[in-house]
Amino acid sequence: MVSLQNYFLKGFGLCLLSLVVAILIHVVIKSLPGRASKYSSPKAFIILWYVLALEFVSLLKVREAFIVPVRAYNFQFFAWVGNYFSQGATSIWQIMLNFLMYAPLGIILAQACKGKKRTHLRLALILTGVSVTNELLQYIFALGVADIDDLLANVLGGLWGSSLYMLW
Repeated sequence: MVSLQNYFLKGFGLCLLSLVVAILIHVVIKSLPGRASKYSSPKAFIILWYVLALEFVSLLKVREAFIVPVRAYNFQFFAWVGNYFSQGATSIWQIMLNFLMYAPLGIILAQACKGKKRTHLRLALILTGVSVTNELLQYIFALGVADIDDLLANVLGGLWGSSLYMLW
């Protein structure tokens, strides 16, 4: 069993790694000639860093000492309810963490898309795209189970975050 301290230290390290990668990408984008300058704004950098941090933390999460690649998918809605009886509260915590990890992304994107047409639709599509990418990468690289419940929790968490921002 991995200790909570090691889990958070690994997450912190992955966030720092995502910051370094985001800085490198940002520098490359700034050096490109032409219209790439609109993608080199501080807003774009923060969005890039947070999305990379989400991907790194969710894809490279702490595992036991022996890693067995898992390439699986689950298209059954609300499977976590049934898993609660077999796995206990772990399944609920995973759904809650997915929800809460995407709420800040919703806030960041709502601030970035402020004043544009069809903001809600734009946010929903971006959040769905980021979440689908995350689940596809999990499946392709055998880093876990691509789960429809995770996708739903991610998008709803992001929309909840953007709604909080808009209400504020």
